Amino acid sequence: MKKNIYSLSGARTIISKTQSSPIGLMDHLQSKEMHGSTSHSYSSFHSEAPYISEELSKFGLKLGEKDRERYVNSFLKKKVLTIWKGQRPLIKAAPMLPKLLETTIYQNVYLELKPMISVSYHEDFDLPLMPFTLFGWLQYAKLAARTAGKQCDILYWDELVEFFQQCSNLELLNDLHEE
Repeated sequence: MKKNIYSLSGARTIISKTQSSPIGLMDHLQSKEMHGSTSHSYSSFHSEAPYISEELSKFGLKLGEKDRERYVNSFLKKKVLTIWKGQRPLIKAAPMLPKLLETTIYQNVYLELKPMISVSYHEDFDLPLMPFTLFGWLQYAKLAARTAGKQCDILYWDELVEFFQQCSNLELLNDLHEE
């Protein structure tokens, strides 16, 4: 894959990898201060034009056999997906309805899913259930489905992420803070 080099001021240059992150930038600036550079301008930094990396992130989460087995054998996750399969046609049609009706549909589906989601979440995580941890758990479930080779489940977990994002926009997840 060919990297694109973006130029500023007509000059093609590259910032080193250590300077392409906030930590590397701070190290660069601190080393300038420690070595007697008293200039308050960062012209030496800017003389190397920025480079936008298109490398793939090396961040990843490797799920083991234990995670795969827990996913495959989880009755609660199967129940969540079964409820979702029954409600997804309604959710897909909801945006075409008046706003009040759309909100009511989202609220009813959320209230139907919430007990199963809560118990299934606590099957995997000990952290309190709140919107942030809910979205992390949904991504974990999606990765576990991928590890188990369940293609339909991956799609359903993606749809659940979108559903809960919309619920968050409608402020339906506020009750998660109270638990």
